[in-house]
Amino acid sequence: MKRRIFTVICLLSLFTVLLSSSLFFGVAYREFYLSKQQELQNEMVLIKAGFAQDGITYLQTLQSVPERNRLNRITLINAAGVVLFDNYETASAMENHLDRPEIISALQNGSGEAVRISSTLHQQTYYYAERLSDGTVLRIAMITASIWVALLNFLPWMLLVIILVIALDFWLAHYETQKIIQPINSINLKEPLENDIYDEFAPLLLRIEQQNREIAAKMAELSQTRLEFLTITENMSNGLILLNQKEEILTVNCSACKLLNLKADQTIGRKLLTLNRSLVLQNLLLKAEQGMITEDILHQNQHSYQLLAHPVLNNGKLQGIVLLILDITEQQATEQIRREFAANVSHELKTPLQSISGYAEIISNHLVKPEDIPEFIDRIYREARRLIVLVDDIMQISRLDENKTSLTEEPVDLFLLTQDILQRLQPQALAKQITVELQGESAKLLGIKQILDEMIYNLCDNAIKYNKQGGRVDVRINRLPDALRLQVIDTGIGIAPEDQERVFERFYRVDKSHSQKVGGTGLGLSIVKHGARYHHAKLELQSIPNQGTTVILTFPLANKINL
Repeated sequence: MKRRIFTVICLLSLFTVLLSSSLFFGVAYREFYLSKQQELQNEMVLIKAGFAQDGITYLQTLQSVPERNRLNRITLINAAGVVLFDNYETASAMENHLDRPEIISALQNGSGEAVRISSTLHQQTYYYAERLSDGTVLRIAMITASIWVALLNFLPWMLLVIILVIALDFWLAHYETQKIIQPINSINLKEPLENDIYDEFAPLLLRIEQQNREIAAKMAELSQTRLEFLTITENMSNGLILLNQKEEILTVNCSACKLLNLKADQTIGRKLLTLNRSLVLQNLLLKAEQGMITEDILHQNQHSYQLLAHPVLNNGKLQGIVLLILDITEQQATEQIRREFAANVSHELKTPLQSISGYAEIISNHLVKPEDIPEFIDRIYREARRLIVLVDDIMQISRLDENKTSLTEEPVDLFLLTQDILQRLQPQALAKQITVELQGESAKLLGIKQILDEMIYNLCDNAIKYNKQGGRVDVRINRLPDALRLQVIDTGIGIAPEDQERVFERFYRVDKSHSQKVGGTGLGLSIVKHGARYHHAKLELQSIPNQGTTVILTFPLANKINL
């Protein structure tokens, strides 16, 4: 600030001096110029008087003056522009002057003047001309450079004055700067309102006082924020570690200690790599030190952890590293299920497509007797239908899995819906001589009818498919105080205990040989599971091998409509 004040005062003073000098020279030049013009016009009066008495002889006497003493140039021009006399040049050698502005003006108006570069003197010249009584024109010329010569005589004195003024300005600027800065340097910033200083500084001192209060409030807020930060980080399910530029631990939460098997009281201030020497962590921190945001997977203690390292940079220099640790063991297991699902889908789609392609190729190559073609076409039709059903089931599973459906919820009567489904399944039940019975009462809930239809259809269809010849299927629908319950009970082959947890997985089959005989896509129970989750229903399975299976769907009261 001191340097700035000093510089401003000096520059202002210097600018003032230079501006004053420039104005002085400008005004002086104008005054000299006007005085020279007047002098030239006065001289014109004297020369005209002499010329009137002695004519050109008078002018010739002026030519006899030594050239060094001649101040002005005198020229006599006739009305045709021919030079009759010039005290600097031979008149006969000079060109016609009828086109000169001052000559034209003098011939027309009696007098004229002009400023231009002289073609003979090659300097800027001021010309003044008057028409005489005999029609000739008398012109006097003055070189304007003579004005500057006169002004330059003042220059040394002006420079001396400027130097003295600038020196005085520098001294005064230094003195005043010290005088201004000294009270500012002695301000008590802790108690700004107790300072005795310029009145102009009162707003500043008030602002400092206000800022002191704001800083105190911010410090309290910062302490509260730090406490909240520690509370949040300590309760995070993900691990969080803050490192400085030397990879020393500044902060670590409980989750990070638990995930990496660290002891919180032995981590602060220690290098992270001394506590965990895994190659994955080493490479991650190395890339973070180079300023790259990076991530990797660490496999440890039968768990998978996703590590994300984010460097903290300031002007391109590393200040620290934020390390986030996420337990993705379940996520990777889900991803594995998805991969298996994709593989199963490919396999399940490939089988009917190969059958359709094979039958079509046999027909196209005329390898089938004409009377057998209808049978082959029927097989192609059945495989195509199987393919369509499979694709529909896969799409339905995907929509339910993502909880996305374009269908709208509506009141659905489970009893009437189940009654309609059992009528559709009656041919399959009659083919295996299975008795199907529906028990219960009207029970309405708010749901998507198509999804509920597929859920109940798959349960009842499986109860018939995997039943014994001459078996029985009972479907019961009951109202409970806080829910609606649907039970599908069969006397079929049952499910082994080790398979009961997996039967709702996609494409999982308990008995593959039996499943191939009865058909199906392997997605029926998976659709039931996802449909139940969509409707927030509880799904239960009870089964004893060779005795039967019971599947129970319990819909919560929130989905029930009392009508």
